[in-house]
Amino acid sequence: EDLRADRQPEFTQIDLEMSFVEEDDVIAVNEGFLQRVFKEVLGVDIQLPLPRMPWKEAMNRFGSDKPDLRFGMEIKDISDICADCSFAVFQSVVANGGTVRLINAEGCADKFTRKEIDKLGEWIKTYRAKGLAWMKLGADGKMTSSFAKKMTEDEVAAIKERAGAKDGDLVFVVADADWQTADEVLKKALRYKNYWGEKGGITVSGGEPLLQMEFVTEFFQKAKKKGVHTALDTAGQPFSMEPEFLQKFDALMEVTDLVILDLKEIEDDKHRALTGKTNQNILQMATYLSDHGKPMWIRHVLVPGLTDDPEGLKKTGAFIAGLRTVERVEILPYHTLGLFKWEKLGIPYTLEGVRPPSEQEKKQAEELLGMK
Repeated sequence: EDLRADRQPEFTQIDLEMSFVEEDDVIAVNEGFLQRVFKEVLGVDIQLPLPRMPWKEAMNRFGSDKPDLRFGMEIKDISDICADCSFAVFQSVVANGGTVRLINAEGCADKFTRKEIDKLGEWIKTYRAKGLAWMKLGADGKMTSSFAKKMTEDEVAAIKERAGAKDGDLVFVVADADWQTADEVLKKALRYKNYWGEKGGITVSGGEPLLQMEFVTEFFQKAKKKGVHTALDTAGQPFSMEPEFLQKFDALMEVTDLVILDLKEIEDDKHRALTGKTNQNILQMATYLSDHGKPMWIRHVLVPGLTDDPEGLKKTGAFIAGLRTVERVEILPYHTLGLFKWEKLGIPYTLEGVRPPSEQEKKQAEELLGMK
């Protein structure tokens, strides 16, 4: 098997061919197989059935749908404690259907300075969390916190008990909206249907939506039942011709009306230098969509000195011209609006000194891409 982001080199995939089976049948066969392998290879007896965990429980407790149960910082829900608490921020989140959860970083109270905690607070905002509350329990029994003074002693004690926190621990708390189902997301989106009218619809962007294909597929299926136009805005990097991926991708394409695809750089070596990844699978995705009749918009990010090479733009234009289903080509000019995020996080900005393209440079790029 080819390597993937979550697959170690020693992983082996076993394909099963089964007919007229249910979910429990597939699980039972795999459990028996694993039980025998562990017994014959390692001499270890595995008791069946293996523990099963619903997806939502895994996400709520570990933040992952494939959790390592040895992971120590399990997520704890304290929404019940905060529902009527004295701290208005926590209380209002729960009142509006949200949740308040924490992790206990055991023994980390003296390992994070206030400045480092503030940086973590900025970092989690990149994942759309609104902020990070914290409680530090010093080894000397002294407590410092961003929220404890606004709560009663009983409420703080209840939070510490739920966290299993002791002297020397550092507790992080986030209050925000709960997991949302596809129905809930669609309900929110449909509130704006009068705004987008007959010609608009729903576009799922990112992050990278191809990393959440099952959810996006379910979301688009429900949107199509409401007669809503669906568009997928993607960089294409996760695309693969592996059967497992392609099966999910094809299911998503059945309920996707338009794919908006970014092409950053046509030359593979330059693309690797720019992004750290190959572009071969991205170009392959564009060809695959074209061959299967899927409408596309192609967008090129124009960065002076990096993606504005005339020969590269001509090659990009020639590639696009060979695609049969491209309805629109756009230039996305580089800008520095997000620079402050890097500065706040203390991360070196890799495009330091790069300027946005001029109007003349944008027009030249459009001509080289064959847009005019």
